[in-house]
Amino acid sequence: MQTLSLEEEQRIENAQKALEGISHNFCKWIKKDLDNLYAVFTDILHSGTNANKKKKLYIAIHDLVGNADTMGYVDIQKMGRVLLDLIDSVDDLSVLPKSLFAEYIRIIKCAEELNIRDDTEIENIAKDNLDHLYQLNQKIIKKYAV
Repeated sequence: MQTLSLEEEQRIENAQKALEGISHNFCKWIKKDLDNLYAVFTDILHSGTNANKKKKLYIAIHDLVGNADTMGYVDIQKMGRVLLDLIDSVDDLSVLPKSLFAEYIRIIKCAEELNIRDDTEIENIAKDNLDHLYQLNQKIIKKYAV
């Protein structure tokens, strides 16, 4: 087993302190990501989609997934990855049911509001919805895969 030098131990300690210093911002970041995702999705609902909006939606979800991973929101990360898979499976977003995206966003927002970070908790709360959504995803990906 390799031992760390005093300098390495100090770097680790400094990094941990820095993380503790910004940890209070984690919830704000995830909320900002959710607000951005909701805004992009709402724009698509009201005025349709195009390649630029598809890219914005993908980036909004990707940002959410990245921050959810960093902040320990396992369930939000998992659902976000499913949405990314859906977007990757089609050329034209208009073929995807908007209600499917709306349901995912609703569950993700609920998980954030309740500060649910563990898969088991979200599955206990929304298991039937998630099972149904995951089944729909598979059907859609098979039907529209590019």
